[in-house]
Amino acid sequence: MHKKVGYHHLVWTYLSKKYGDVVGMKLGRNLVVAASGPQAIKEVLTREDFDGRPDGFFFRLRTFGKRLGIVFSEGQFWKKQRKFSIQHLRSFGFGKKEMEQMIQDETRSLLDIFENTCDKPIYMHSAFDVSVLNGLWAMMAGERFEIEDERLKKLLQIVNDAFRLVDMSGGLINQMPYLRHIAPNACGYNKIMDVLTRMWQFLEETINDHRKSMCYMQQPRDLIDAFLQKMEYTNDTSFTDDQLMSLCLDLFMAGSETTSNSLGFSMLLMVLHPDVQGKVQDELDREVGRNRLPSLSDKPM
Repeated sequence: MHKKVGYHHLVWTYLSKKYGDVVGMKLGRNLVVAASGPQAIKEVLTREDFDGRPDGFFFRLRTFGKRLGIVFSEGQFWKKQRKFSIQHLRSFGFGKKEMEQMIQDETRSLLDIFENTCDKPIYMHSAFDVSVLNGLWAMMAGERFEIEDERLKKLLQIVNDAFRLVDMSGGLINQMPYLRHIAPNACGYNKIMDVLTRMWQFLEETINDHRKSMCYMQQPRDLIDAFLQKMEYTNDTSFTDDQLMSLCLDLFMAGSETTSNSLGFSMLLMVLHPDVQGKVQDELDREVGRNRLPSLSDKPM
């Protein structure tokens, strides 16, 4: 079915239309419940019963055979790493006025690109990738990417391919890991490893640059600095090189996929529903006008 429709979310959409908003099934060896529709999804996202994270060969493959990072880890390890990450991201501007200014700067850069390429087609599915990633990457690594950075565009395309290749179940390789020895191409193992290897190389270069340039006795410049200092001055065994790589991988993929995909789908839905597009434009004209960018202060309290 996945080969027929292309993306995994289209499979879930098909099943929900046929069987209802809550569908139980067995994927390989795992019992799975797929929730669709606003009410079912809200319940899944708000109840603590659903806070657990999946485990398996695929999920550990991306984190060096261990349960690391903050996306697929859980328990006390997850709480400690999440608290550390949120605390330091906030100290570098996350959720503050500085972040709003950063987002507005990225928006201006993106608008300049749109204006300079208005005579050419723009692929909206990936149009926001670099701008969205820059907001988080500046706090993680203390730098931003140029929107036209070809190396980064290729890297983001690899990430997009990875999301299309494997869904949250881990795919065939997660159900039958031994297939990597028998048919590594057919089961997707070689493609997954190619994606991960490129990501690891990119992140390792960034972390090594920080090691060479940072001063351990000064205030950290970004999240990577803060993590390296924590490794240097604590005996906490949860702060390791592998965990730093896994944390960066989680944040990189989250920062390059979630918000940009939401924006891309928003563009698609407004194209498909011009009446909604008109309402959005009317609200922007009414609340913001056309002489400045939106601000958080424009939101009703």
